[in-house]
Amino acid sequence: MPRPRPNPNKSPETLRAIETLLLWEGQVTNERVRQVFDLHITTVSRLLTQYAELNGGGLEYRSHVRGYVAMSGFRPLLTEGLIEEYLAFERPQEATGFIESSQLILGGVERRHFALLNRACREGKGLVGEHRSMRNPAPRTKRLFPHALVQAGRRWHVRAFVIAEDEAEAGRFLDLSINRLSGLKQLADPRPERAEPSQDAAWQTQVELSIVPHPHLTPDQKDMVRIEYFGGKAAYRLRTRAALLQYRLHELRCATDAEKEPPNEFHLCVDDPTAIQPWLFGELN
Repeated sequence: MPRPRPNPNKSPETLRAIETLLLWEGQVTNERVRQVFDLHITTVSRLLTQYAELNGGGLEYRSHVRGYVAMSGFRPLLTEGLIEEYLAFERPQEATGFIESSQLILGGVERRHFALLNRACREGKGLVGEHRSMRNPAPRTKRLFPHALVQAGRRWHVRAFVIAEDEAEAGRFLDLSINRLSGLKQLADPRPERAEPSQDAAWQTQVELSIVPHPHLTPDQKDMVRIEYFGGKAAYRLRTRAALLQYRLHELRCATDAEKEPPNEFHLCVDDPTAIQPWLFGELN
């Protein structure tokens, strides 16, 4: 007879965390669990063994990792397998500085791809796979060296140094929608120096701007917007990474061209759009 499914509500939080790490990071080690929970090394070893006995299908122990790796057949047993479960304990930690969120509304994301990208960010590794965009809807092979995962509205993006197959050794830092990537495989090559996060100017640059009511609103409408959005202040000062600027403006429904973006659709507007033009990248990848 098949083993009855455990009640997730009665399963220890640590076992659920182990499963969540396997789902969204692709592997779990003693050290990683101790980053999440303040437990002794022997206690964690026992918990890892307990989880492997409980849900060992699709798991493989690898000595070079010093932990368990989730294979293609791995399935959640104690959790729902949702990314919200991963972010619930991941966000408060300072050990992982490469996950940025522009808002809390989540969209679907493929677990295996997220885990591969997550691991590549942590370990400084490269990946190869196919990518599509609205400009180039046919799949194109690209090598990417990711350093950050970005939640942008309903979608997840990866910030990476990207080299297209037809660009030889040229490359640049881009944001790619994770769900537009397919067939990802890890590269043996380590991240080159030019792909280091420190070389990503848009990621390292902090932009400050002032957001005001749309100039074509009536005086009473402007006053209402100031109360609703700014707590009665004349403007809202926004500070953000330049690479995330367009996502944040999109989330706020904030106009960058008051003449082309009407006030009935955009209640907010950037006070000095010319100052941020170098950091607006147009089409989202």
